[in-house]
Amino acid sequence: MDDIIFLHEDVDSVTMSRDSAKAKFEKAVNLKNNLPKLEQTLTNTKGELASASKKLPDNFLIENVLQKTAMIAQDVGIELRSFDPGRVAPSGSTYKYAELPISVQIFGTFSQIASFLDRIVHLELLIHIENLQLELSSLENKTPAALDLSNKINLLAFQKRSREFSRLTGTVDIVIYRTLNHNERSAISVAASAERKK
Repeated sequence: MDDIIFLHEDVDSVTMSRDSAKAKFEKAVNLKNNLPKLEQTLTNTKGELASASKKLPDNFLIENVLQKTAMIAQDVGIELRSFDPGRVAPSGSTYKYAELPISVQIFGTFSQIASFLDRIVHLELLIHIENLQLELSSLENKTPAALDLSNKINLLAFQKRSREFSRLTGTVDIVIYRTLNHNERSAISVAASAERKK
C-alpha cells in the first residue's frame, strides 16, 4: 500500500514537472515567434537613439559648429565677423540638458542673412536662434546714383538698386544643446536635494 502511495506521489510529481516544462516550452515558442518583431523594434529604437544623439550630443564640439557655421556663411555669401562661445549652463525643467549660447556677428544682405539663419537651424544639432538684432550698414561709394524720383519707374529702379547695395550688420545668439554628463547630473541632484531640505 505504501508503494502505491509513493507511486501516486511520483506520478503527481512527474505530472507537475511535465506541466511546468510544457508551460516553459510554450513561453519559449511564443518568445521565438515574437523575435522578429522584437528585433525590428530594437533596430528602430537604435535608429531613433542615433538620430537623437546627433541632435543632443554628449559634448559640445565647438570646432565642428564653427566649421559648419563658416561653411554656411561662405555658401550664402555673408561675412562671418565674430564667433564667440559663451558659458555652458544647465537648463530645462523636467529633463535637464546643457545649453551653450554662441554670439555671432554677421554682415550681408537681408536675404543672405535669412538664408544663413535658416540653414543654421536645420543642422543636425538641436539649435535655437535668439536675440537677433539687425542694423542697416552704409556702404561708402556703393550707393545708387541719385535719380529723379518724381515718376514711378525711377522710384522702382531706385528701390531695386537700394536693395542690391543695402547691407545689414547682425548679431545673433546661436544656442546649441547637449545632454548633461554624470557629474553635472549629480551636482544638480545634490543642489535640488539641498533646496528641498530648506
